[in-house]
Amino acid sequence: MEGLQIMQARDALLLFLRSLPASCTFNIIGFGSHYKALFDSPQPYNDGTLEVASQYAASMNADFGGTEILSPLRDMFSRSPPADVERQVFVLTDGQVSNDSQVFELIHQHCTMKARSCRLFSVGIGQRVSRHLVSGMARAGHGTCRFVEDGAADALRVKVLGQLKQSLQPALDNISIEWKFPKEEKMPSPTSNVAPVKTLLGYRSPQVDAAVSNELHPKLYPSSNPPIFNKEKYLSYAVFPSGAVKPEAV
Repeated sequence: MEGLQIMQARDALLLFLRSLPASCTFNIIGFGSHYKALFDSPQPYNDGTLEVASQYAASMNADFGGTEILSPLRDMFSRSPPADVERQVFVLTDGQVSNDSQVFELIHQHCTMKARSCRLFSVGIGQRVSRHLVSGMARAGHGTCRFVEDGAADALRVKVLGQLKQSLQPALDNISIEWKFPKEEKMPSPTSNVAPVKTLLGYRSPQVDAAVSNELHPKLYPSSNPPIFNKEKYLSYAVFPSGAVKPEAV
């Protein structure tokens, strides 16, 4: 991280530390081209551990090299929390990675909506951060992502504390959106206006490629719905090609 970004990362980490619930356990992992955990294992949140963690956050420097996030995540997920403990992961980064698909897959494996035992929230800091990485991690981890521009101290506080609040509250999971089409209308047949082709055996209707057939069906975005948190806006929409039947209700 560069000078301004490392300062914002310090501020964000200190905000998280000072706002954690008293009954939790926590740990901090610094990562770059290598990684290192502050504690050997998650520690109870008390005055002593808060002081140690605060000193660590205040003394953070941009001395971990480039961004390598897969290894620290894999190490963290390999250490399972107690059965009755929900794990909330917060990732702060200003970088980019070349193996983002592997990162997303790892997070998805350990943060499933069925288990509801883990969520991952991500914060992108600065102009150079990979928005694809930050948003993809949050999507795979069933959390939310936030982006903080250079020097936006007020926005940093609002976004960090807002995410922490979300992590401590339940969310709406397994959301489905049903598009209702008129019963008397059907999707137009892609072969209805196609002239038959003459062959040696007579006339037959030409075969239509499956990709062409699908052109008349609406495309839904996003393809899967994320969890929705309190006061979190969510937009889902469908793109209807010309000739497609429009829904009568959603």
